[in-house]
Amino acid sequence: MTEAELRRLARVGASACWLIALAVASTTALSVWTLPAARLFAPLGFASLDHAAAWQLIAARGLASVPSIVGAAAVVTLGSCFRSIARGQLFASGTVQGLARFAAWIVAAVVVSVAVPTVSGLVLSLGAAPGQGRLVVSLGSQQVLAGLAAGAFWMLSRLLAVAARLERENAEFV
Repeated sequence: MTEAELRRLARVGASACWLIALAVASTTALSVWTLPAARLFAPLGFASLDHAAAWQLIAARGLASVPSIVGAAAVVTLGSCFRSIARGQLFASGTVQGLARFAAWIVAAVVVSVAVPTVSGLVLSLGAAPGQGRLVVSLGSQQVLAGLAAGAFWMLSRLLAVAARLERENAEFV
């Protein structure tokens, strides 16, 4: 692949990232704030949410939107990296740091996706009848794979930092 082809592909990737981030944010907002609470929080295992006060439902809905917001931030960060590549800044510190920030956002998304069901379950358990509260702890293969991918992107950012340093050192010899 030539550098020109890579730059064209990066422009497409940057645009795709913005569209994906917008789609994730809007569909999450639509589902989190319009689905009936019983359906939205069914995976937490509550037979009924009749005990829950309005503030609990609002808090739990707000919490439910956090993983998607963090994921959208990760995608926007990746889009910024693509824009840097499209401008020909392959080894620029901004591109390298952007990849490291993308990895950090993915790790944050993994942590939040594990923590939110737990916290939501605890919030919705307040005021529940004895034995009806829920403590939900979940770690699935998607979170593990996302964490591994984040580690790979972080390693790639470190590799690009070394390549950028070597490129600068080689330029000094010429």
